[in-house]
Amino acid sequence: MLKLLTINNVVLIKKAEINFNKGLCILSGETGSGKSILLDALGLAIGFRSNSRLIGENNDFAQVVAEFDISNNDTCRNFLKENDLFNDNNSLIIRRVIKENSSSKAYVNDILVGINILARIGEFLIEIHGQNDQRGLLNPACHLQILDNFAKNKQKLQKISSIYQKFKEVDEKINDIKKREDFLKREQDYLEHVITELEKVNVLIGEEEELKNKKDQLVAKEKILKFFNEIKSNLLEANSQLITGQRYFLRNQNIIDQYISNSKDDMENLNNVIDKQITELDLEISKIDDQIYQISGNNDNLEEIEERLFLIRSLARKHNISCDELSKFNEDLNSKLQLITNDQLSINDLNQQRKQLIVEYKICAQELSKSRKEAAHILSSKVENELQFLKMANVKFMVNVDYSESDNIGVKGMDKVDFKASINNRDFDNIAKIASGGELSRFMLALKVAISNEDFSQTMIFDEIDTGIGGAVADAVGVRLKLLSKNRQILVVTHQPQIAAKSDMHLQISKVANDDKVNTIITNLDQQQKQQEIARMLSGENISQEALNAAESLIKDTY
Repeated sequence: MLKLLTINNVVLIKKAEINFNKGLCILSGETGSGKSILLDALGLAIGFRSNSRLIGENNDFAQVVAEFDISNNDTCRNFLKENDLFNDNNSLIIRRVIKENSSSKAYVNDILVGINILARIGEFLIEIHGQNDQRGLLNPACHLQILDNFAKNKQKLQKISSIYQKFKEVDEKINDIKKREDFLKREQDYLEHVITELEKVNVLIGEEEELKNKKDQLVAKEKILKFFNEIKSNLLEANSQLITGQRYFLRNQNIIDQYISNSKDDMENLNNVIDKQITELDLEISKIDDQIYQISGNNDNLEEIEERLFLIRSLARKHNISCDELSKFNEDLNSKLQLITNDQLSINDLNQQRKQLIVEYKICAQELSKSRKEAAHILSSKVENELQFLKMANVKFMVNVDYSESDNIGVKGMDKVDFKASINNRDFDNIAKIASGGELSRFMLALKVAISNEDFSQTMIFDEIDTGIGGAVADAVGVRLKLLSKNRQILVVTHQPQIAAKSDMHLQISKVANDDKVNTIITNLDQQQKQQEIARMLSGENISQEALNAAESLIKDTY
């Protein structure tokens, strides 16, 4: 609810401070007195575009401050909290400043904000309707939302929205895989080719080093055999000399016994040493024989070893890795191939999920459509009753719900909703095509009254929607505006005394000339002043006693 509006230097309004109340607030004044300026100032506070032409003459800035009570406006409160703009006292203060260079700054609870944020906040605070601005009535895009609010379809919409989001996620995954399908196919063919090549060669870790050693041995085979044979020959010759020496020693044992008996122990030790040397040399010669046998018996083909080495080294160079990494490389490629295979398999699973979600979606869409059709019937009757009250008895109103089942699903179901009317028993058609300005206003008012129990959070402004009506029709419009204002704040710009008489608060907008300057003055009328203003609206500038009496009668009839 709008509590306070302070205006400084906006066009002809030099300074104004207006305290607003709940209920029906009337704004009246002669044509050109500045009623639109007041609405322009309020528009600045809720995010309308600024213009330096709004700055009053001989001033370099204009400022508007609006204070709102948002204790019952949960949507606005939540938005402020999400953007760190909320204070704990449920009061929202908006300040908008315009300077000569057309720069504009906006503050929400003393925090500088962008105009886009301000405009979003404004949508939660005030709903403006003019004769040519019945957005909800003339714009088919709004009809579905109006009907859903009336039908209290919030939970059904949340459910179908949840299914729709899952459906979109599945579709995106399928599309992503399909977009990559050609690439994945090429990748799969490449991986399968490389894996087949690697598995055919089947390179083992350490195989290159083993082959290299085998090759080196084969290349040096004759040199190695010659070396071992010569060593063996030398050892055999040395062993033969030792054996000859030992035999000579034994043949001359008598000399040791007769002539050098004192050295007999030394001679026995020498014999033992020779015997040990002969035994050790025999063992080493046996080992050399084993080496010669192994090397002589190696049937490896040098050409085959070189071909194998060339093959695995070429394969390693091809993939820019070492020979020992080929085995791990093959494992990695198999893992990639498995992922591609899984992707292709997952399309089948995703398509199954998609089909199931469409089934669930259509069940929800049918339930939602049923709820909408039931609500449409009730809303149509309520609007028609209001139109009858507003002196449009020959008018029929229809909320048309068209359910169109297809695979092109949307977040709000499968219904197309539009409001149509029939005037003077003609065919139902778009309201904007067949209704006059005054009729449009009454259509909009009838709709607002019919759905008035759904939301009390916003302040509603009706800007001269009473054009083209008068007398009993104007009185009926006034009655319905009064009804609307019972639980909410309604601001109405009007020239109709029958409507003005029903006000809870009446603001008169007038021009005053002072020192060759013209200013717009806003006056909060008391009961006597209100009677005077309504009399002026009835009779013009020259207020007669009859007009005053008529004004008094209009006011009394309201209470």
